[in-house]
Amino acid sequence: LPTIEELHSFMDSVSMPAGEFQRYLRRLECVRMTPGTKVKIEDTEHKGSVAIVEGLYDDVAQVRITSTNEVVRFHVDSLRRHFQSGDTVKIIAGEHQGITGWITKV
Repeated sequence: LPTIEELHSFMDSVSMPAGEFQRYLRRLECVRMTPGTKVKIEDTEHKGSVAIVEGLYDDVAQVRITSTNEVVRFHVDSLRRHFQSGDTVKIIAGEHQGITGWITKV
């Protein structure tokens, strides 16, 4: 996969289909999921639930829903990283790349 910086050079290209940049960023986010990653479920009857990734199998993540302790599997496209105030984060692209900080407001 190209880096975010490499992809930025193609953002304004008329040859890049609409939405392709966002799809790539989403895919990059999924690649960075590891066991222990906090996620929010984006669809199915569990929509809005917060879960912890327990395992990754190609494009499928096994997660434990924090409110029910239920273990389920979802395609990674159905999950989004979940952040809350106080979480430590590291900037992975842009002018401030490499800086570590804390989420102060979501």
